[in-house]
Amino acid sequence: MEDQTIKPVVEYQGSHPNKAVVGTIEGRIYFTTRTPEHYFRIFAGYGLSTSVYNKLTEEGVSKVVMTIVNRGVIRYLLTDLKDWINSGYYTNLIEVNGELMVDPQFVMAESDMKEIKESDLKDLKNLA
Repeated sequence: MEDQTIKPVVEYQGSHPNKAVVGTIEGRIYFTTRTPEHYFRIFAGYGLSTSVYNKLTEEGVSKVVMTIVNRGVIRYLLTDLKDWINSGYYTNLIEVNGELMVDPQFVMAESDMKEIKESDLKDLKNLA
């Protein structure tokens, strides 16, 4: 088992002018949370900014766990980091309040992610 220090990942979030913590790295796993406003209907999935992807690659991250929070329901989606390039879509424009803005991201369809249970997270962290 590797060092389990929790490292915050700080980056810009959509149209927000300041950087914020967008997730954490624990061992070789990146944990981040998404809500309905993060959902890309056109791709039926969620995005990962290219700048975050690059940081995760530099840190040796191999897995991504997205916690999806929607109307009080919490789900966990697991992917391999490499799948964001291999299976995901690339987009560099998002619409915010009716305006297009540049926000380069990889977007992966939910159907390409594996849903896991909360109880699986502890085992996953032990493997990291």
